Formats: sequence, structure tokens, C-alpha cells
Amino acid sequence: MRAPARTRAALTGLITFAFFALAACLALYWNLIHANTHVGGSWTTDYYHFHWNYWWIRHALTTPGLSVYETNFVLFPYTTNLAFHTLTPLWYPLWALLEPLAGTLIAMNVIMVLAMALTGWATYLLLRTERVPASLALAGGLLVELAPSMMLAAMLTTINYLSQFWIPISLLTWRQVTLRRDDARRGVVWALLMGAVFYATLLTDYQIALFL
Repeated sequence: MRAPARTRAALTGLITFAFFALAACLALYWNLIHANTHVGGSWTTDYYHFHWNYWWIRHALTTPGLSVYETNFVLFPYTTNLAFHTLTPLWYPLWALLEPLAGTLIAMNVIMVLAMALTGWATYLLLRTERVPASLALAGGLLVELAPSMMLAAMLTTINYLSQFWIPISLLTWRQVTLRRDDARRGVVWALLMGAVFYATLLTDYQIALFL
């Protein structure tokens, strides 16, 4: 691919990602305009789990003797394995960067917008790779990004369920693995990337990994 073509492709990718980010902002507008004071839903939901998750990860990482994945704080003196809890550590670095500056509610809203935008964008890229026309690929990305299950996940602040982008990203990466099967060097690189995608998926949600 020549330089101008790469530039056009990069610009197209940026514009389409901005399109899906805008769609996420419009879908979550009520949360966003009340980001300092409100959470989604009209009843008690799981929203506090994920705010607690990241507080706990930071507390465990900055307190000598504590482990992120094991604690006896729940049913002392018994040890609880938090590997089975939806910690979703994938998003923790972004939360840790934003939370001191803007608070945990705004940090979580940023994560939700990014998760939804990435889901729509990755779906669009997968459809375009399968030679679906651009207009239909955009529509398909929106259908997945704004699906009822995604909106429910946003209402509940279950960012593990919002991170469905790993499914199309995995399919795109696997496609590259199969295309490079006769090129040992590039094949190894894409196989390692496939492993990184699987690992990142596990850091997001075990259920998505099971789907894959």
C-alpha cells in the first residue's frame, strides 16, 4: 500500500471511529450530562461493583502484602479468590489515569463510550473485510453497538459486557493468521498477536473468551 493510500485508509478509520464514538455519546447522553451525580438505571444495579473493582485493584497494588486476586477481607479468616469476580482489569489503567482528575463516575463514563465505540468500529471493520458495502457496514456496526444488550450493560455499568469488540477483533486477527500460513515469519507475529488478543479478552471477561 502506497503512502497516500495509507493516509486515506488512516483518515477513513479515524472518521469512522469518530462516527461510532458520536453514536455512543448520543446513546448515553443522559448519563453524560449528569456524569458527576448520576448512574444508569432506576433501581439498585451492579454499577458499584466496577467502581469498587478499580478502587480495590489500586488499593491492592499500592498496599504491601495485598494481592489483587486474593483477599481475606470478605469472610475472614478464609481467603476469597477474586479471579472469579468480574474485576475487568483491562480498563483499569484508563480509570487510574482519569479518576484522580475527574472522579470515578466520569472515568467510568469515558470507559463506556470507548467500549461502545470500539465495538461498533471493530464490527464495521470486520464487515468491510468481508466486502460488505460501507453503508451497510456502518449500519451493522451501529446495530451491534446500540443493541439492547449493550444499552442494558451501559445502564448497569457492566463494562465487561460492553467490551464486545474482542469478538470482531479476534475474527480479524484470526483471518490474518490464516492468510499468513505460508509466511513463517509473519505467521508467527500474527499468532503472537492472536495470543495477546485472547489474553486481553481474559482480562476483560471470561464469558467473552468462552464465546470465542
